[in-house]
Amino acid sequence: MRPSLTYVGTLDDVVERFPWQFDADINYFNQLLVRKAILGEKILINDGYLLNNSAARQAILNPSCSPLTSLIEQGFVRILSRNADLVSLPEKMADQGVTSFNVLKNSAEWPSLKRELRKWQPLLEETDNFIPWPEKHISHGFDQMIMRLAERTPEDLSIGNVSHDQWRRAFDLYEQSNRYDKEATRTRWESAVTECLADNHQGRLAMMHLACEAYHYNFGVCLGSQTSLSKQQILVETRFSSAFADLSKVDQELQMQHVSIPGLRVPQNISMNSGPKWAELVSPFSDVGKQLRAYRQAQDDYFSGQGTEECLTAEARAYSKQLSSLFGEKQSESAIARVAIGVGFFAAGLMAAGPEVAAVLWLTENYLYPTITRKFKLRDREFFSKNTALPTQTVSSALSSVVLDPVQIKELASTIPDFK
Repeated sequence: MRPSLTYVGTLDDVVERFPWQFDADINYFNQLLVRKAILGEKILINDGYLLNNSAARQAILNPSCSPLTSLIEQGFVRILSRNADLVSLPEKMADQGVTSFNVLKNSAEWPSLKRELRKWQPLLEETDNFIPWPEKHISHGFDQMIMRLAERTPEDLSIGNVSHDQWRRAFDLYEQSNRYDKEATRTRWESAVTECLADNHQGRLAMMHLACEAYHYNFGVCLGSQTSLSKQQILVETRFSSAFADLSKVDQELQMQHVSIPGLRVPQNISMNSGPKWAELVSPFSDVGKQLRAYRQAQDDYFSGQGTEECLTAEARAYSKQLSSLFGEKQSESAIARVAIGVGFFAAGLMAAGPEVAAVLWLTENYLYPTITRKFKLRDREFFSKNTALPTQTVSSALSSVVLDPVQIKELASTIPDFK
């Protein structure tokens, strides 16, 4: 299995201003960290998100409320940085006119946050935690990503609050603002949307949701083109949208089914303030780390038709026991739930390509906001008929956290100029 890095778009401060249908508070932030740590998928956080997102700041200022600092210290969470200096970044960006950093610099939190960052900075440098900002021109890439939608329609993208006229006017005004250069393009998109949909709050939300998704996927494309990250699979965690679903090859309307599969039982009441335990969990050399790899391999084998349900059940049970032992929760033999941090869902019939049928594994902390986490190619077309399934339903709101298609990354990145 290739190592992976997940670009976490859900922490975007613009998403905080134009929220999706869930509250990205400290509870969500911790659920994200726990989910990724248990699945062994390393995280990449933009330096601006880390400092401007209220939940991330809370985790830095109060380390006992979140595993963030422990996971950063272990190199499981990496920081994507413009200048490899978190202390000076807010003031530099504020001087360049970036509003969010100016607000942060003048906030009551900044003196305390700055003190914590000063303690961190030498450690981050010594452990080589920082990953350099993409070499590609991010604003230019955003423009290309959002303009892929220019010839589509609101109905086509299931946007019910925006008229054809508003849609066309927003794109026209946005294009006019870029006639001389392609700088600060997401800000220009927001300005165009605000002007064209001044009296349409829901419409503005929908248009800015598209912009955030475009921004996150563009970052994934730019990261995927970096030579230094060539050995990594790049994942993007953002809201699932049919507008950009082709980038992960999940390009049909998602149909959700609950099927009975061997999953994990995750300990309840995991302590957020236990650095050594988090270090052990994410270490590939620990017993629990080795068992995670065995579980992931058994999962891949099972869905590709090369492994048995008995083997997957055994590896899921073994990994669940390791997790329970690590976090101090007793578990009986019968307690292996057929869930993983929530409920396992699949999307059937998405990519009927030759003899294969695609399925998407869902993990969810609740029924309302599932997260697409893995994609499998099922060689057995009878898989769903062999499993007792709940009635199929269309998914309207979901997060996506899957590997981007490398062919698409290469093609799109080749059209984005380098930043000079």
